[in-house]
Amino acid sequence: MTGVELPLSKELGTGDRIVFKQFGCSEIGPLHKTRQLPNQDAFCHHTYPWGELIALSDGLGSHALSQLGSQAACGAALRLLEQWHQLPELSVTERLTLFHQNWLENLAEQDITQCGCTILMVLRLDTTLFWAQLGDGLSVLYRRDSDQPECLTASSELFSNQTYALKANFSLTQWQTDSFDVQECRGVFLCSDGIADDLEQQSAFFKQLYTQYRHLPELKIIADMQQWLQHWPVPGHSDDKTLVAMIVKDAL
Repeated sequence: MTGVELPLSKELGTGDRIVFKQFGCSEIGPLHKTRQLPNQDAFCHHTYPWGELIALSDGLGSHALSQLGSQAACGAALRLLEQWHQLPELSVTERLTLFHQNWLENLAEQDITQCGCTILMVLRLDTTLFWAQLGDGLSVLYRRDSDQPECLTASSELFSNQTYALKANFSLTQWQTDSFDVQECRGVFLCSDGIADDLEQQSAFFKQLYTQYRHLPELKIIADMQQWLQHWPVPGHSDDKTLVAMIVKDAL
């Protein structure tokens, strides 16, 4: 794991409450290995009795401190979940504004102009799942009433080497968001563009992951992820690759 080190997930309880397992893995890209640069991706996952989150951030390659930006974004997501728990009436705009303020505070000693990064996150508070994305990468939802994964991320109108990103100024219009009842969800996957851009059949890829991992314990899942991320089959790939997910335990 790179970036923010957070505790492994624990079961939320028994009875009718939905119980998720969370897992993630990140592999530094060949280009960064060759240049002896850090992995610019970061991810985190965390569970409370009342809520949980998964988050992923990809630092901009053109920014010298982007790995700090991505780590700060994961920390900002965790803090947002706690703030939302304290103030459950927060609107979507207020949540995103708080997240941005958290990110800036986490980077108070850094040059913000060199810390640009994307963010993909899913927060659960009680029975509500809140999804938000700024920039590239891919967010995928697996609904209970469908056997096909649903891509949440809208197609970008930017050029291939451009993306929206966290920066000093907040721009609400650049964000993508949605909310779901937790009962609708069998799983959510977030991945950086190092994975997303190489997928020819996105739906088949995430359906296979869900089918393969739904009954495995977290440690076995992570070990398997490390294997295929380290042996990524696409010729000439160079980017960091990160995936983080939450799947309902023992989903039928």
